[in-house]
Amino acid sequence: IKAVKALQRHETKLRRVNKTFARTKPGSVGRRKAKARLTKIHAHIGNVRLHAAHELSAWLTQALTRLTMEDLNIVGMVQLRNLAKALSDAGMGTVGRQLEYKSGWYNLELVVADRWFASTKTCSGCRTVKEEMGLDERTYRCAKCGLVLDRDVNAAIDLATWPEHADAWYAARTKKPGAPAPPIAA
Repeated sequence: IKAVKALQRHETKLRRVNKTFARTKPGSVGRRKAKARLTKIHAHIGNVRLHAAHELSAWLTQALTRLTMEDLNIVGMVQLRNLAKALSDAGMGTVGRQLEYKSGWYNLELVVADRWFASTKTCSGCRTVKEEMGLDERTYRCAKCGLVLDRDVNAAIDLATWPEHADAWYAARTKKPGAPAPPIAA
């Protein structure tokens, strides 16, 4: 699914109108007009992003019977300077929120994977977890079973099988074999 990138598409226009607004005198008619133009562009960007989120969440909830969603720390991720603009432009929090309430409408089983589950670092073949994996490593290579796969595809497979492996993951995490796992469905 291609990202809409509403802010990126309108960034030049937004920058120009913002400069015009900054050059106006406080309290002037020109400032009021420039503020109205700036507000209109921001509203348009927000509406485009919201429309895309609604389309995506509606399609996912109607087309699937079960969906596993990763509980990401989006607020923390936005604090990273190199990811902030792209993450904000994607509106990931909005999509997640919409999936939660629309799943009830369309009888979609929405499963939320634990925030600390290392979906990117876990081998989808043998379930071995890598200690370190940098953001620049785009291919997952398992030292144990020899699996070589795109890191995003590997993470998607891990998340798809999360409901079957969640109990074992929670037991290993708490180091108490047979300990009951917290509920995984949202």
